[in-house]
Amino acid sequence: MKPDKKRTTAINQLKSMRKLVDRIDSELVNLIAVRQHLAEAIGKIKKQNNLSITNPEREQIILERTSSIARRKMLDDKFVRKIFQLIIKQSRIIQRKA
Repeated sequence: MKPDKKRTTAINQLKSMRKLVDRIDSELVNLIAVRQHLAEAIGKIKKQNNLSITNPEREQIILERTSSIARRKMLDDKFVRKIFQLIIKQSRIIQRKA
């Protein structure tokens, strides 16, 4: 294969893969949005029933479960844990505002 043709093929492969990455990014944002809407609904229920916004036991279960899933998927579980710590933190903020 000629160098120019090889380069063109590589560029086309990158474009195709980047489109897939963009689609996945959109899906991730959509799923985060759904999760945050649920957090808001949960916050309203907690407020109506005088329940605490924070639930360390539940948060620990989420972190352990998602870390376990990450390991099974051959992902860095510490990285996934950090992501979910941020998601949980944002969920608490949303619940307090509900």
